[in-house]
Amino acid sequence: MQEAIYEIVNIKQEIFNWDRPVIKVTGVADVVDFIVSEIGFEDRKVCLALMLNTKLEVIATHRYSVGSLDSSIVHPREALKAAILNNACGVILCHQNTSGAMDVSKDDYLVYERMKEACYIVGIDLLDYLIVTYKSEYRSLREIGDLERRTILNP
Repeated sequence: MQEAIYEIVNIKQEIFNWDRPVIKVTGVADVVDFIVSEIGFEDRKVCLALMLNTKLEVIATHRYSVGSLDSSIVHPREALKAAILNNACGVILCHQNTSGAMDVSKDDYLVYERMKEACYIVGIDLLDYLIVTYKSEYRSLREIGDLERRTILNP
């Protein structure tokens, strides 16, 4: 028995209109407080994507993964789906550490590298990957750079 083949003619997003001023991103400090207000106090690890337009303004957000106390499953497909649908030119990916610690794990670096590659392939700039705490502390994997990454990945 042959199954039907469907043609997708329209993809609809559910959009929640938020009553907040436009966030223009000139550096990490421009978004940290916003990210903390969105996910900083969650009791489970939450991964958030901020989509930016060509003017580097945040045009949308998307929670692409909600995990357990200290881990979550992160896949580029889920993280970038909303960015593609919103015609974003750039994306900032982030998650919070529920413990409040500013540790950056080997897995954090591996996810960052995987996301960087996926973004390159689909033509969306990965502007940063941030780890935040409820205390408004943050680590920017872009700011940390290759030297610290090599130290942690290759002890």
